[in-house]
Amino acid sequence: SIQQLKSGTNIVGELPIHLKVRDGSEWKKNKDQILNYCIQEMNKKDNKNVVILHDGASCFKDVGKDLKRLIKDKTVIEYPSNEGKKKDIQNIKDFIEKDDHILFTKTEYFNGCEASNIVYLNYYGSGIRNSLMRGVKNLILVDVDNYTKISGMKEDKRFYWTKL
Repeated sequence: SIQQLKSGTNIVGELPIHLKVRDGSEWKKNKDQILNYCIQEMNKKDNKNVVILHDGASCFKDVGKDLKRLIKDKTVIEYPSNEGKKKDIQNIKDFIEKDDHILFTKTEYFNGCEASNIVYLNYYGSGIRNSLMRGVKNLILVDVDNYTKISGMKEDKRFYWTKL
């Protein structure tokens, strides 16, 4: 018989992935690979838009620009943008109404919302549970320099010890 693991979230879809990254230098060195991996995993599972949340750590401040550079087949939206409130509202409207979008924002701006596909970039470790509960189908927790233990998530350490 196959033992079914208890889920650490309310995700109805796939078993959530806990992608462990050893530390900030490992994140910096492999950021492009990690972001590409997360988007490809989401694309395999679902064609819905992806939300990438982050906890506000300084190592994630340029991820929106990195996504725009790396992902050419989707529209990347950063919220808030530096283009003003009117543009922010239009970007969010486009994200909700159109396909092939990625929204990159701080978890505090997404509080109370839900999405089918969420990638959560975590460095500080506080408020993880609330942020993880935003995902309703597919979830990847990218855990940098943290020792978070969440039962029911599939641990992936491919970026934990990379060769120099």
